[in-house]
Amino acid sequence: MIQPINIGIFKENILRLPIRIIMAKATNAKASAKKRVVKVDPYGEAHIVASFNNIIISLTNKQGQVISWSSAGKMGFRGSKKNTPYAAQMAAQDAAKVAGLLKIDEETAADLRSDFRLTVKNVNRLEESDLNQEFFDKLFGEGTVATEEEFRAKIQEEVEAMYAQDSERKLQNDLYNLSIEKAKFDLPDEFLKRWLKATNEKLTDEELIGGYNDFAQNLKWTLLENKIIKDNKIEIKYEEVFAAAKQRLDAQFRMYSPQALSDEQLGQYTVQYLQNRDEANKIFEEVKAIKALDYLKSAVTLENKEVDAKDFSSVE
Repeated sequence: MIQPINIGIFKENILRLPIRIIMAKATNAKASAKKRVVKVDPYGEAHIVASFNNIIISLTNKQGQVISWSSAGKMGFRGSKKNTPYAAQMAAQDAAKVAGLLKIDEETAADLRSDFRLTVKNVNRLEESDLNQEFFDKLFGEGTVATEEEFRAKIQEEVEAMYAQDSERKLQNDLYNLSIEKAKFDLPDEFLKRWLKATNEKLTDEELIGGYNDFAQNLKWTLLENKIIKDNKIEIKYEEVFAAAKQRLDAQFRMYSPQALSDEQLGQYTVQYLQNRDEANKIFEEVKAIKALDYLKSAVTLENKEVDAKDFSSVE
C-alpha cells in the first residue's frame, strides 16, 4: 500500500500527466496477457525516430506490426549521449537480436540450438552512375536538376540542411539539459518509486534503480514545459500539429521514393494518420516541446559559432 505524502504545488501535475503514461503501460501489460501473434516476414521495415533526447528503432513486418524495437535510452545511454551515431548503432543491434525477432526471452535465445534456413532472394550491387539527366531525375525528381553544376549545388544544399538540423537538435538538447540543471525543485523520489512499483507489477528493483533517473529527469522537463506553456499562454493549434505530421509523412515517403507526393495526396494521408489517437498525441507533444524550447531560445543569449564538421560531434 502506498503511504500518503504531501508533494506540494507539484502534486496536481505529477499525478496528472505521468500517471496517464505509466498507467497506459500497466494497462498494456495486462492486455498483452492474451497471446498476440505477429508474423515474421522475410522482408520488413526499419523505422527510426530521432528526437532531441532519444533515438528509437523499430523493426516491423510488411503489415506494419512491430517485431522488435530498441532505443538509446533502453541501451543505457544518458543525456546528450542518447542522440549519437554510436547510440543508434547499439540500439539497432539490440533490436535485431534473435530474442526480439523470435519473441522469446534472452535465456531461451541463449540456449537455442535450432537450425535456420535463409534464402537469398537477390543481391544488389552499387555501381557509379553517369551524371546524366536520367540520374538527376531519378535522384531529385524530374526537371529539378539539369546540369552537373546544379547537381553539385543541390547536394551542397542538402548537406547544409542536414547539418542545420543537427545543429538545431544540439541546441534543443542543450536547452533541455540546462533547464533540468537550473530547475530549483526536488521530486518526492521515494513516493514516486513506490508509485512506479505499484502501477507496474512486472517492474523489478533493478529496472527501477536503473531507469528512475531518466524517469525523474523527463518528469522535471514535463513540469517545466507545462509551466512555460501555461505562464506564457502559448497555444498549440491544430494547424501546427497537422503541418508537423504532414512534414513527418513527407520525409517518410521520400525515403522510399524520390518522387514527392502531391500536396493533396499528402494531406489525405495526414488526415488518416492523425485519426490514430496515439500518433496524434505524439505529434501534439512534439509540437508542444518545440514551442517550449523556442521560448527558451528567446530567454537565453545564443552565441553562433562555426566549427568544422569533424569537430561538431565533440562540441560540449
